[in-house]
Amino acid sequence: MTSPALRSLLTGLIDYAGLFPPAGLAMDAAIHNYESYRNGEYAWMLGRFIVPAARLEEHVEAVRSAGIDASAWSLSVLATAGDAAAIARFSTEIGRAGADELAAGGSGSIDVLEIKAAHAREIQDAAQAFGGGYQLYVETPPEKWPSLLPATAVAKARAKIRTGGEVASAIPEESRVLEFLRIASERRLAFKATAGLHHPLRAMQRLTYKPDSPTGVMHGFLNVFCAAVLLWHERDRRQEAAWMLGERDADAITMDEAMTWHNSGVILTAQQIEKAREQFCISFGSCSFTEPIEDLGKLGWL
Repeated sequence: MTSPALRSLLTGLIDYAGLFPPAGLAMDAAIHNYESYRNGEYAWMLGRFIVPAARLEEHVEAVRSAGIDASAWSLSVLATAGDAAAIARFSTEIGRAGADELAAGGSGSIDVLEIKAAHAREIQDAAQAFGGGYQLYVETPPEKWPSLLPATAVAKARAKIRTGGEVASAIPEESRVLEFLRIASERRLAFKATAGLHHPLRAMQRLTYKPDSPTGVMHGFLNVFCAAVLLWHERDRRQEAAWMLGERDADAITMDEAMTWHNSGVILTAQQIEKAREQFCISFGSCSFTEPIEDLGKLGWL
């Protein structure tokens, strides 16, 4: 049985990004996976289906060919300013012949857009173009977080942090992740994470599924999201958050009505976790939904 604290942390946590590396699945395989996860034992952990705007029509065709009723799916779309027309075609029943077949009704609905921005003006322009109809997440360069995370908050958008990649150099240092969480918590800026969070705890892992895959020390989703919960409620406990980001020992964590991180002296109640998840640390994108579940099972937490 999943403990109340862990269930609060995991509910709706994982957005499925099977189309993206290192999995890089074909569209038909990704949609079949997502449908099976939605109907599986751990559907309560599943978030949105992530798709690039440029592949929305391919998504619709694949759903139709598979005979899947995806009307209840929520989509998170990776977009640029140039994708407005593709998003509009998907989200309405007008625009061109056959558009009724491309409407959101049978293929899911877009409620989140994810963009990249390197300047405050890009954030403002995206918020004006898309912010009224969608929840906007903005990924910005780490070196510009001190200025662009506040700009994201001003635009009433949410932030996005990249926590890994297919090479070790793509994995940010713990101090970088802590900086992001510090600024975001101070600004009360909700965020999601992407890449590199397949495993619960920080550890040396293979970075791809290839036989000759490079390895690197990857962040754990428990580390990142529990540190975020702590800073949401107690912004002055940065040292404890840093210890949590570095934790590698599952035996140092107790799952119960509360989640106790013994090495940092932190106790997070199920209620604290639930509130922070709703308002601050929203989700993370993963190309694998099964790896996090398998790892949690091996630890005896699921």
